[in-house]
Amino acid sequence: MANLKETPVWEAGIYQWETSDPVMGGENGIDNKPTRQLANRTSWLKAEMARANDLIHANQQTATQQFALKTTAITAGTGLTGGGVLRDNQTLSLGKPSKITATTTNLAISNTHTHEIDKASGTVAGIVMLSASTSSTATDKAATPSAVKAAYDLAASKVSLTGNETIAGSKTFTNPIIVGETSGWEKMRFNVKGGHWQLEFNPAGIDGKSLNFLFTSSEKNPQQTRIRFPTVTAHQNVAYESWVEGAINKVVGRFAASNHTHTWASITGKPATFAPATTPTPNIYPKQAERLMEI
Repeated sequence: MANLKETPVWEAGIYQWETSDPVMGGENGIDNKPTRQLANRTSWLKAEMARANDLIHANQQTATQQFALKTTAITAGTGLTGGGVLRDNQTLSLGKPSKITATTTNLAISNTHTHEIDKASGTVAGIVMLSASTSSTATDKAATPSAVKAAYDLAASKVSLTGNETIAGSKTFTNPIIVGETSGWEKMRFNVKGGHWQLEFNPAGIDGKSLNFLFTSSEKNPQQTRIRFPTVTAHQNVAYESWVEGAINKVVGRFAASNHTHTWASITGKPATFAPATTPTPNIYPKQAERLMEI
């Protein structure tokens, strides 16, 4: 006795025995045909079940790798907040950062974090300290508005080195004022009511004078008046006429004083003999007469 040969195919139908069918056994006998068809279907189903089982196992492994269980716990790492069980739809949030200062570094701790920031320099943009100093030479600090205003006010109070400028108030110069212009005569001008004085230096000279004070009136037809000084040698001073006259009068006054006397011996060019007047001068005391004789 032998088993039926099973072929794993899906039979479209199962043969039904008819009353007129003869009885015939064997591998291809009609009596074994329905049984063989059922055996083929069973073999096909077995193969399909095995293949499905393999697919299910493979899909299970893939699902395990690609999906997490809803009971999986989520833990917030450093610098984060939140966490819990996955099924509770947890949210992870970035922790509130700490205050950035000039010394902070890139760091995540607990539920917060910090950042490092560059310090400003001449080549790098970054955090910088403000300074109100107007005398600092630092290159890593920024000036405050008050320092800028103080520097501006200081600069505005200075005299410009170029261009025309009107200077208000009194100024004291501790060093000589040097005028570098050489093409013109005028070196300095002083405005006064009714005109102006100007100091002139003319190398060629006007009437042989090289130093001139020129007064020019502010009238429609201005009038000019000059005070000229001749060239002087070293260690000489220029004096006004009134001062010279006063000095001369002082000298003359000393010689003309009533108590001024000379001895006979100190007089030069006198005659060898002196003849007294024949007519005596009345009302002259002896001492006064003696003084006249000395003169």
